[in-house]
Amino acid sequence: MTKLLTPAVVAVLLEVNPKTLSTWVYRGLIPFVRIADRTIRFDEAELRAWIEQSRNKQPTKKQRKLSLVAGTEAGETKRAG
Repeated sequence: MTKLLTPAVVAVLLEVNPKTLSTWVYRGLIPFVRIADRTIRFDEAELRAWIEQSRNKQPTKKQRKLSLVAGTEAGETKRAG
């Protein structure tokens, strides 16, 4: 059996606000396990796979739109000069 992590631990590991993590859960953006009516946990192995998969994703539509507004490619920073 793999280790189950609490939302507080996962928020720290991902360096996100716990409310952000709750939003991701509500929207189905992150894998989780419901162990009771209002209690969730995160399977460590599934979370690691999700992180790895997320690293390889293309920029989102919103990220591309913001980069066009800023005049840069998604993921790049605009250099001063």
